[in-house]
Amino acid sequence: MIPRLQPAIYEIEPRLSRDEATLWLLRLVDTKAAMDEQWDALRVLVGADTETPFGIIFWRTLDLLIEAVGDLLDDQVASINWFLWYDDCGAKVYEHSLPDGSMRAVTNIEDLLDVLGFE
Repeated sequence: MIPRLQPAIYEIEPRLSRDEATLWLLRLVDTKAAMDEQWDALRVLVGADTETPFGIIFWRTLDLLIEAVGDLLDDQVASINWFLWYDDCGAKVYEHSLPDGSMRAVTNIEDLLDVLGFE
């Protein structure tokens, strides 16, 4: 007799808590700041340019990290990428839409978490 295979039952992981999401975003902001400092030093020391193969690889690592954290936090519209690159981690104080459709200035990680729909 051939045994019957039972279909696998997958449990959907619960969404991270706001505190857990905060820690991931803090790590990401710290990583970007460290990479910015390293890049500035490389530009001075060896004339590194973002369009060279080295520059492309250097910044691609951060892009991949942003994508991974975005997947983890269910960022479906690349709000984390926008926050890090365009809003300069809140320094430029741009507005972003909230899940309810209203707009809000994003000045810090707490604001970004609201944009991402964390309660």
